[in-house]
Amino acid sequence: MKNIRINYLLITLLLTSISFSSCMSLLEEDGYGKPTSEELLKNDENIIALIGQCYADLKWLHDHWSWWGLNTVSSDECICPIRMPGSHWSDENYWQPLATHQWTERDRSFKNVWTKCFSGAMLCSKVLWQLDKYYTTNPELKLKYTAEVKVLRAYYYYTLLDMFGKVPIVDSWPTNGSTAQLTPDKVYDFLEKELKDNAKYLPVENNATNYGRATRGIAYGLLTRLYLNAEKFKGVAKYTECVNYCDSTINLAVYSTESNYLNNFLLKNENSKENMFVIVENGNDKFDLQEENKMMNKLRISALTLHYQHQTMYNQIEKPWNGFCAPEAFYDMYDDNDKRKKDSWFIGPVTDPVTNVTLKDENGTDVVIVKQVGSISNATWNDGARLIKYEIDKLAQNKYSENDFVLMRYSEILYSKAEAILRGGTGDLSSILNNSEFQKIRTRANMPMYNSTTLTLSELLIERGREFSWEGLRRRDLIRYNKFSQGTWKDKPVISTTRDWFPIPHDIIMADPANLEQNEGYNR
Repeated sequence: MKNIRINYLLITLLLTSISFSSCMSLLEEDGYGKPTSEELLKNDENIIALIGQCYADLKWLHDHWSWWGLNTVSSDECICPIRMPGSHWSDENYWQPLATHQWTERDRSFKNVWTKCFSGAMLCSKVLWQLDKYYTTNPELKLKYTAEVKVLRAYYYYTLLDMFGKVPIVDSWPTNGSTAQLTPDKVYDFLEKELKDNAKYLPVENNATNYGRATRGIAYGLLTRLYLNAEKFKGVAKYTECVNYCDSTINLAVYSTESNYLNNFLLKNENSKENMFVIVENGNDKFDLQEENKMMNKLRISALTLHYQHQTMYNQIEKPWNGFCAPEAFYDMYDDNDKRKKDSWFIGPVTDPVTNVTLKDENGTDVVIVKQVGSISNATWNDGARLIKYEIDKLAQNKYSENDFVLMRYSEILYSKAEAILRGGTGDLSSILNNSEFQKIRTRANMPMYNSTTLTLSELLIERGREFSWEGLRRRDLIRYNKFSQGTWKDKPVISTTRDWFPIPHDIIMADPANLEQNEGYNR
């Protein structure tokens, strides 16, 4: 399966090496004996390659200078302190204000997310136009391909909604100039309709052919996220709808809870039956680097979090960067009997793999990772638990992470159903408590099964933190519980609820001031 996946990725990367403005050349007509656009799109392999272009921008989102970094460091699950001696990770004081919610509209990561999501969404619109104009061979397949691209475009727009709230929606090609922003409730309405209209045309199967691509389960999963967060997005509760689409996902009968939590994060995790949607990775050292904003389209979570001396302990090609870690309070949310605590986090001595002797850093200090973090502006090189749930390549086969980055898991669907029922959605709580797949999330962690007494809303927020650590869900969870801007954690005070939305990037507004308005609480 890995070979099939890599071939698909190579095709995608080859096509996306063409600039956005020149993508049209793939299907432009000419009179020099080359195949016409109609002839090209008679071949399903060409269509799949064309659609494959649309997934490329996803790979930029899991970078720490992009969507993943913004969601993770701004929540209570992650901190990137300045490490002494040496002021490591000071980065012009970028990471620390992100953790304390003192960011500004000029911070680079907001522009990174905005441009990559709109780039991906616009390319989807362009491919939809090409399919509509040139593909005439098989009407049923045309519906399937069109639905796939529309659901992927909805994922890009959902990410923009989640981050910024009011964003423009461009769903046609060619574009007709600037488009005014829609309010969050109108963006919500657009996404709801797109997903509901197109889900039925998508394949149900979760197999090698569909791996890393939009399927019916992805459409249903995005609908459950919309409905679970409808009070914040639209101002109206939609918990019964959330329950219904959780059930629709469950009834597809193609996903299951893995017996081992770590199966979802293996170096070769494409066999997970729990992972619904992933960013397909290739860990070699061939990559694209966006120099201006430091982004890379490679998964680098292990490099971000592990200590410099983990390179020796784990036999890594790339020396880790000793940055991101868990705040002590987040680490302490895990019971000592919870297997996820040890499976997800590294605490203790970093040792020589041959002699088992504790390694020293360049300052002559023993490298013993502790859960405590001094402060956001003054921590030691050893402070804070390090995330290790994504399996580390100890055979030094790849410079970067080969693990496919998880965007959506079946366990999220099960926990979302439980929460929606507890929040008043129509449904019997026993239907989830009696679901063996739901309870397996707990038992595989060596934790007791939930019952009607122990399964509460407050417990679910904590449990979702433990289960989905650093997977990009925590910020939205905290917002839903009114504990993002209003919550307090490591060096982070209570702050205005306007911080529940990130700012529209300053440069983006300045490029189109007539159509773009800043979110409340920020400067233009």
